[in-house]
Amino acid sequence: MVVGVRRRYVPEFEQLGADQVRARLRASVWDEDKASNARRWLDNQLYGEERARRRRAECRAYIALGVTIAALLISVYVALLK
Repeated sequence: MVVGVRRRYVPEFEQLGADQVRARLRASVWDEDKASNARRWLDNQLYGEERARRRRAECRAYIALGVTIAALLISVYVALLK
């Protein structure tokens, strides 16, 4: 989902890719409306990648927490059996 970008521009921006969109912004080939939408699209691309990275890191942290809790429970169980 692309937040704050007109739907009619999204396919073009996706086809061009972030590098080409940046290049066209620098060259000022678009009117202000399209340029504004292009900047928002680029921001969404950047933050989307960052969100995905954070989600993966969070998932790894939860897995590590689960393994730690399982090890702790096993240790307590073994200690109680002695």
